[in-house]
Amino acid sequence: MDADRAAALAQGLLDDATAQTSPLGLRPTDLEEAVRARAQTKARGGYATWGIATLDDLCGPLMPGELTLLGALTGVGKSSLALQVAVHTADQAGHTLYVSYEMSPAATGLHTLAAVAGLTLDEVQAWLDSPSLAPARTGHGQLDLTVYTHAPPVDVLAAQVRALDARRRLRLVVVDYVQQIGAPARLRTENRTQEVAAVSRALKQVTLAADVPVLACAQLSRAADGRGGAAREPQLSDLLDSGQLERDADNVLLLARTGDPGVVHAYLRKARLGPLDDRRLRWLAKRTKFADLAGYRSTATSEAQA
Repeated sequence: MDADRAAALAQGLLDDATAQTSPLGLRPTDLEEAVRARAQTKARGGYATWGIATLDDLCGPLMPGELTLLGALTGVGKSSLALQVAVHTADQAGHTLYVSYEMSPAATGLHTLAAVAGLTLDEVQAWLDSPSLAPARTGHGQLDLTVYTHAPPVDVLAAQVRALDARRRLRLVVVDYVQQIGAPARLRTENRTQEVAAVSRALKQVTLAADVPVLACAQLSRAADGRGGAAREPQLSDLLDSGQLERDADNVLLLARTGDPGVVHAYLRKARLGPLDDRRLRWLAKRTKFADLAGYRSTATSEAQA
């Protein structure tokens, strides 16, 4: 064929290939359709919830394409809350991925079985094979939950999430916790802040590429305790290692201790599509579980009822 025809054919093939790999741009009508699609997703329940009315009211649902950070100091309960949300979603909504960079399979299993059984970790350990725990074991086995404890670097995790979602649609990805995730090998440096920034960007890309909500735990700096251990309200600036975390996140929920060991304060410090506010949650330490504060009278009473 002549040169002009060959060039036209090559350009057509190139246009087809480009159209399949990257959009040429969105028009205002496309944006309107995106708004409608989001509303339809909410209407049909195509999202995850916290499973605690207080947090569902404060934060709203965990929507596909959004990265939500759950931050706290060590020992406040962020890992417990993240795993509680994962179990709730796996039980009520569908396929959920829980990725732990801290807990062993045995520790994770104790927490998930305790959540299903409504027991303490010690009780589950003691009665694991007892007939009385048989219904809980059955319910535990029916959870639509996949657990990763092999601690993959973030680029490997991203690929595995997309592959898992392609095989069976994910409703939620929970990661515990951001500062423990390894950066891609090509980006590893002695500067941990830069590595965490790379991890943060990769997690945000996962939410968009797989169109799945990601709930990621994050550690706060000791500055969140205030000088001399005096309690203060945690701020976005307390996120450890990287300001990139607060920039990439769509929502940031921070937990803090109160004067009552049975109560934890939850602060919504960032919300792209809603107002900021705060609430108090009941903390059942023996069951490592959060609940609504309604009816709470005292820590001793709440633990006795648990």
